[in-house]
Amino acid sequence: MDGDHRPLTAPQRLDILALPSPDWLYHHLTIRGSPDEISRFRLAAAGAGVVPWVRDYDAMIERLVTLMLRPPRTERRLTIAEMRLLAGKMRDLFWQDDQAALTHYDRSRSCPFDLQRLVPVPWAILRQGDDAPDSLRWLWEHWGTTWQLRRVRDITATFRADPVTTRIFEFWSADWSPWRAITTIANAWPALTIALRPLY
Repeated sequence: MDGDHRPLTAPQRLDILALPSPDWLYHHLTIRGSPDEISRFRLAAAGAGVVPWVRDYDAMIERLVTLMLRPPRTERRLTIAEMRLLAGKMRDLFWQDDQAALTHYDRSRSCPFDLQRLVPVPWAILRQGDDAPDSLRWLWEHWGTTWQLRRVRDITATFRADPVTTRIFEFWSADWSPWRAITTIANAWPALTIALRPLY
């Protein structure tokens, strides 16, 4: 559900930074405000940490086999039948992973800063899948990164900050900071001070 299957896609347009194997950038995000505003924000921001993409699992097999066919015939270690078998097993694992994520999607609040809760991907985009050109464009234009944030944690307790008026999150984003999402969030929450800091 979080874009782990993106390497199956064809190269994307150059004006969208959507690499199949991205560099992950570490960030700290600091949110400050009144106790009431911080409490409301924490409630609004917490989610499952996944994007509920619609996937074509049968097409996934064909794309996997196509990727396995790319090396020259002399370098291939599997027959086409073995490739199809392996692709089917991989598809089943992807499906199981997605189903496990979806089981708790509406109830889970395990991710303290979930972009899907704050700047949600609309259904018209979700139903196209995470690797569709329109989906990548939407993510790039609204989030500023084309993958879901990873390893999101509230690390306020590790700093000398008042947890009632300040929350500090850490996360990893693909290739770029999610600056467009942060701008949207800051506009939606004008009573909060929001500071994003990439740590290289």
